[in-house]
Amino acid sequence: MRLLRFAPSLALALLMVATGAQAVGTPKLVKNINPGAADGTPLELVSAGGLLFFSADDGSSGRELWVSDGRTRRTRRVMDINAGPTGSIPSWLTRVGDRVFFVADDGTRGRELWVSDGRRRGTRLVKNIMPGPGHSDARFLEAVGRTLFFVADDGASGSELWKSDGTRRGTKRVRDINPGPGSAFIEVGELRNLRGTLFFGADPGSTGQELWKSDGTRRGTKRVKDINPGPTGSSPAFFTPHRGILMFVANDGSTGFELWRSNGKPRGTRRVKDINPGPAFSVPNGLTSLGRRLYFTADDGSRGRELWRSDGTRRGTKRVTDIDPGPGDGVPSVPQIAVAGGMLFFGADEGLRGRELWKSDGTRRGTKRVRDVNPGPADSFPDWLTGAGRLLFFRALTVEHGSELWVSDGRRRGTRLARDIIPGTDGSNPYDPTRMGKLLFFGADQSSSGIELWKVRL
Repeated sequence: MRLLRFAPSLALALLMVATGAQAVGTPKLVKNINPGAADGTPLELVSAGGLLFFSADDGSSGRELWVSDGRTRRTRRVMDINAGPTGSIPSWLTRVGDRVFFVADDGTRGRELWVSDGRRRGTRLVKNIMPGPGHSDARFLEAVGRTLFFVADDGASGSELWKSDGTRRGTKRVRDINPGPGSAFIEVGELRNLRGTLFFGADPGSTGQELWKSDGTRRGTKRVKDINPGPTGSSPAFFTPHRGILMFVANDGSTGFELWRSNGKPRGTRRVKDINPGPAFSVPNGLTSLGRRLYFTADDGSRGRELWRSDGTRRGTKRVTDIDPGPGDGVPSVPQIAVAGGMLFFGADEGLRGRELWKSDGTRRGTKRVRDVNPGPADSFPDWLTGAGRLLFFRALTVEHGSELWVSDGRRRGTRLARDIIPGTDGSNPYDPTRMGKLLFFGADQSSSGIELWKVRL
């Protein structure tokens, strides 16, 4: 008792050693960005060049770009891009080398592409792609080496593929895929780098959204395959690199949305397996690469949505286990799957203990509930799953503590509350845990300080 009273941190460390759990620091507030109980609400946390970049609102300058190295005095606004209380509302923060590209509105030139190295003088507009106050609506930012690829509209060619090296002259349209004012990209999409080649879904105006690739040149930007011949398109999505192959989900018009693979060539682009046979579709989701296999969730039409694995072949694509026996869903339709310590972690419900934290090594016997975090049939709703070496951080809801940050090493006794930031049942609702070296940053609400930036030392 004396030890617990006068040296709680030491007592906790000794307890962690005794139970075999890996010790981590106690979560701490980095800075009250918006003083008082108002919310600074840090968003889009990205690590680059030894700094954490994010957007936040200090209550006077609106939402602007901020950086932090984890220390209060070194947590600062980079630049008041849109002077005054409106804010430039930075979004799509994406690391390219030691810099971060993002989209912001300075109040006169619309939402355009910007770049920053974390210093005011190193933060600038890259190019006013749509001249004047109009928005180019740059989005889907993706790094390929030192080059940034993105989608933008210059006001004449519609939404097309662009690239940038961070300079005005080096920012240009790669190709007008859908010639004229028509757009090759829809509002929902993605770009994905696979070993120096960019993959994406695009519509030239005649085939619908199909799988394309680009090496950054006009000639090297081409359709990989017309998976669903005709004007409808296959709507490829969930692009996931796996052992040098692109795994994704597409609809060929006859088997529905199923798992596909591509090596970037027409003959090497094919459906892996019709998991839900016939025109019904299994809609694989949560594609995650680990070791020699790809893991995902899918519904085969008889066992509900469960955890699956694939080695890229039809025979090697199979359900790992039926977590909720029968037609019920063992995993949610929009799953979160994270990797930590060589294991998969995800939320699942076997029909008895509610949705709780589970883990898997890819085998039936090795797929099990980690801990009933919210005891009984109630859900703990584990989300914001983030791996940090051997540890998994996640948000969980309990009757006793509300929604707070938890940490797990994959064992029941190594799964614990990181800190009850708001003591009692209310919960701080932590979100967006992001690793930077030996620190894990996240946003949380302490009530007295509002929603602000927090950290925990790994």
